This record gives sequence, C-alpha cells and structure tokens, in this order.
Amino acid sequence: MSAQKPLDGRRIGLVGLGRRGLAVARKLTESGARLHVWTQNTAKAVGLAEAHPLIEVEPCPRDVARYTEATLVAVNNDSALERVVFDPDEDRYGALHGTPPEGLIVDIGETTPQSTRNFADRVRQSGRIWIDAPITEAALGGTLSAGGTDMAFARIWPVLRVLAAKALHAGPVGAGQAIRTCSAAIHGQMVQALAEGLALAAASGVEAEALLAALADSAVGGAVLNETGRRMADREFRAGRTVRMQAALTDQAEALAGAAGLSLGGLKSNAAHWNALVENGQGDLDISSLILEIAENPKDPE
Repeated sequence: MSAQKPLDGRRIGLVGLGRRGLAVARKLTESGARLHVWTQNTAKAVGLAEAHPLIEVEPCPRDVARYTEATLVAVNNDSALERVVFDPDEDRYGALHGTPPEGLIVDIGETTPQSTRNFADRVRQSGRIWIDAPITEAALGGTLSAGGTDMAFARIWPVLRVLAAKALHAGPVGAGQAIRTCSAAIHGQMVQALAEGLALAAASGVEAEALLAALADSAVGGAVLNETGRRMADREFRAGRTVRMQAALTDQAEALAGAAGLSLGGLKSNAAHWNALVENGQGDLDISSLILEIAENPKDPE
C-alpha cells in the first residue's frame, strides 16, 4: 500500500502552463493533488493531461475554478492576469465567474504590487478571496512569500508548503509581490556591484580569475559571485535571467519606491543600466552581460 501524500484527494486549479506553471503542476501532482488546468495552448495542456492521470483540461479559466478549492494563476504580466481572472469581453470566461463564494484565487505570477492589490479589491467585492504568492525559481527551492489575510493564508498553506521549502505569510495582500520586487532590486544591484568590481580589477591589472578566487570564501561569496561572476569572467551570456526581465523588475521596484515617496539613487542608477542594455539590443542576454555596459561606460547612464 502506497504512503499517503500531503495533497491526496484535493482538487487544485491551475491557469497557465508556461515554465512556472509546468513546474508548479509537477510539484502538485507529485504531492497527490488532482489538477484542473487551462492554458492558451490547448495542445500543450492535452499532452500534459495524457501523460498524467491526475490532470484534467478545462475549456476556460471559469471551469478551472468551478471544480477546485483554489485556483492558482501562473501568467507573466498584469494584463494577462486581468484577462484570465475577469472578463474584459463580458463573456463570463474568467476564473472569477467559476469561483464559489469565499473561494480562493492565488496570483503566483509576476504582477506589480499595486495591480495585485487592485485585483484583490475587485475580487473582494464579489465575495471571493485573493492571495498573492509569486512563484520564482528561487521560491521553488527556498522561501515562498505570500500576501493575504491570516485565514486565507491558513487555507492555502497546505498547497504552498509543497511548492517551496518554506511558506512565509509576509503580510496583507500585495506583500508577496512587494517582496519579490524588492528581492529583484537587491539582486540587480548586487550584479552591478560585481560588474563594477571586475571592471575596476581589470583597470588595475588584476585578472578576473584572481578576484573571483579571492572573493570565493569572503562575506560577498554566494550564488551571484559563483554563477554570475563566472559568466562575466568567461563572457558567457546565454541562459539565466535575461536583461529584459531584470529591466522590467527594476522598473517595478522604481514604481514601488515612487508610490512610497522614496527616492533611491542606487536603484535609479541600476535601472538606467538595465534599460540602456535593452536599448542597445542586448535585452535577451543573461544579466551577467551588465559587465559590458559597466566596462564600456564607466559613468552612470544619463
């Protein structure tokens, strides 16, 4: 007799089967959940369901929500999220129209904090409940931060705990997306600091290998140094998080700071570097390519 799994017998909805959605689907089904899914690419959804008996494909987001206790929405931007949750064409297609009273809709994509709060207000007016719990690659292997009420977090916690090593209730709605945005801003500035250090070393006659080796066991060691630093030294800029993605995340952080009345000079400088790379046609390179902008442009972009 097989051991019981943590989500045995639970029905979860999942809208969106991109890279994030597929990773979530795998973890949930491995934990015993039955998934009702929808994505724009019907063939992709059908292929996934044919390969896994715990997955059923629904004709639209509304029907995903109709048969499940919580609907996770894994889309990449605010407009896509609005489209699949609500119904801009007034055809009752969105997940909101299938969600029962007091039902859960969970934003696990990369939405701006203000947008997720606005969507939460609209959902709340209909008697449903919104939670933001962005799923990133780092969250899947570490800590997942969620925003919502205590009761809503308690209800979704059994699902979140199988998606990450730790699920943290970060505060009210919007807190999860705010933490994701702040984390991305910190990461971006760490990459900039590393690029500037390598550029300074090169200008001082020090090889990149020597600097990286010296830093390996220091307080600044870690993933940014080990992975991004290596790519900078080797001028290997494929794969990983792209410059375009980082530019968008940093712009979100600037908007968040502006809404809070903060003027953050380091963040502003960092955003200018990422946007300069995008404008120069390097948006699809890995973020380690910032070394090119730093080395070739020693002054902050105007």
